[in-house]
Amino acid sequence: MMHNNTFITKLSEVPVVGIMRGITLDQVEPLAEVILNSGMTAVEVTMNTADAAVLISKFKSIFDDNICVGAG
Repeated sequence: MMHNNTFITKLSEVPVVGIMRGITLDQVEPLAEVILNSGMTAVEVTMNTADAAVLISKFKSIFDDNICVGAG
């Protein structure tokens, strides 16, 4: 689990949060690859996306602690 100070540090590296809205489970891995290659350090899955909790878990398993994943 990432701590708040780690999130602040990561966000200060690249002050942009990628918003994932309306995506599906089969889109997570290709999107994760793009996000990792982009240098982005934080993403948010909107809670009005179907199966948002599942998507967040999948992103977290791919990113480990390399990229912050949150809900919005």
